[in-house]
Amino acid sequence: MKIMNMEVIKLLSEIVIDGLKLPNYCVKHNLSFDRIVEGYIRQRKIKRLDSRSDLELVLALIKNQFCQKKYVNQSKIIIHGMNASNFASMNNVPPVALRSYIYRGHQAHPEKSDDVLADEFVNKYKKNNMIFFYYGINLRDLPILYGIIVDESKVKKIYLAEYKERDDISFEDAINEIIDSIIGIKNKNMILKMKASQVNKDGE
Repeated sequence: MKIMNMEVIKLLSEIVIDGLKLPNYCVKHNLSFDRIVEGYIRQRKIKRLDSRSDLELVLALIKNQFCQKKYVNQSKIIIHGMNASNFASMNNVPPVALRSYIYRGHQAHPEKSDDVLADEFVNKYKKNNMIFFYYGINLRDLPILYGIIVDESKVKKIYLAEYKERDDISFEDAINEIIDSIIGIKNKNMILKMKASQVNKDGE
């Protein structure tokens, strides 16, 4: 272990919360002291002008799921009520990359929750890879499932010309908006109605 880490461990071990030194506080509340140390070091490196005191930073880290022992095992990450693998499958993204993004995201931004980081990853992954989904339906499945053909190159062209630089709309919402304009409200309502009907049927 690096000397710097030992110095931080010694420093954080002396912090008192609710009458307990931090290591004892972690044991009582099922927190990972090692994760708090790791998060503290990274946060101080990344945000050199961070004016928070050591105690304030530790308290911020404690509030984050990243430092809870049940989240140390990345396979147990819970996103919007489901495990990471199921969330990745539902959103058509690679689960290993998703978990890695959440792990690294907590190190850089301890204040962000698993849900927020997961949503960020899905949006960035689909945007960077130009994977088009229309209200959760792969664009290439529209002709098979609903008899609607949408020119993927046209969607991409409109996105790059009108939406790429916009920060006020997510990639998925932008694609939905573009396809809405291409197929029209009648076809949109038909697709969403059929999709909802199928969901209800599967749930029976």
